Amino acid sequence: MQTLIAKSDRSRFKHNVVSLTSIGALGQQLLDADVPVSNLGLPSMRTAVNRLSAVRRVLSDADVIHTWMYHANLIGGALKPRGRPLLWSLHATELEAQYTKAATRVMVTLGQWLSRSMPQETVYCSPSSKTYHAHIGYDMSRAVIINNGIDTARFQSSAVDRQRLRAAWNLDGKIVIGNVARWHPQKDHATLLEAFAQAQRGNNALHLVLVGDGLTAENVQLLALIRKLNIEAHVSLVGLMRDIPAVLSALDIFIMSSAFGEALPLALCEAMACKLPAIVTNVGECPNVVANCGWVVPPAEANQLAKAMKAASDMSEAERAAMGSRAREHVLAQFDIEDCTRRYEELYLSLRRNATN
Repeated sequence: MQTLIAKSDRSRFKHNVVSLTSIGALGQQLLDADVPVSNLGLPSMRTAVNRLSAVRRVLSDADVIHTWMYHANLIGGALKPRGRPLLWSLHATELEAQYTKAATRVMVTLGQWLSRSMPQETVYCSPSSKTYHAHIGYDMSRAVIINNGIDTARFQSSAVDRQRLRAAWNLDGKIVIGNVARWHPQKDHATLLEAFAQAQRGNNALHLVLVGDGLTAENVQLLALIRKLNIEAHVSLVGLMRDIPAVLSALDIFIMSSAFGEALPLALCEAMACKLPAIVTNVGECPNVVANCGWVVPPAEANQLAKAMKAASDMSEAERAAMGSRAREHVLAQFDIEDCTRRYEELYLSLRRNATN
């Protein structure tokens, strides 16, 4: 959302953002960019009641109300003034019941019924997301697919950052496989580590870098997995990092081991934009994003993931560079934020015209 707003034509479109919870770090970044941000204050009902009038005033000034994901879609739809067009956005596939909160499951079910009457249009971030929601009963008569997009001008490989980080992480001479994801069952780091251990036994030059929330030495469960596999010397736990283009520049191969739930992952597009060959699991839109620029294996199968790692690491640097160049060209053609932004702007204008006719 932040990138979409940043790339929008500010001379024609004014964005006012409402957070259901707190303003948070993302809201503060928007405020710093002169984008008005307010918040409802959930889950505190007292705060929400106190702020309800202010939120309604923001919505009453809008020509189009655009909501993102299940809770916001329904709450925004309930609060919107009569006559204002409502645009839903859904960016998910395969919601696993055991990892999805009960309140979210309720919202998903309500959305199935209200998708027929509440929104004027519903945007899905990928064909796989649309297919999944059609399967669980969402109305498809006004469905639109707008692929997720990334800022390809920002996500470019940097030789300077590559040299700097590889020296800082002591990775000179290594073939570095990297993963950027939070610590969560969806991301299936257990299978990733098991596969890496298999691949590394035959190639001592392989090194794995894990970047993301929870991927630090303080994660006792993660450390136990690494020690059990006896790969401590070959895994770097980086944790959260803000400069992701620099991180990606330091890698040779990108990997996503997700077990479920990926629609069109931005992390994968970002890595490919930085000219990285990619290894992914056959989840959501990942196979179509990778195309001929990497490897696709079944989810939760360490042996197949290890084979893909071996195939990627056995390539020459020139072969990996050629595949990485194809990866960037593919992302430029299909997943650039400029195209994504223009399509949203066209949809906003269409909704406003229809509302005033």
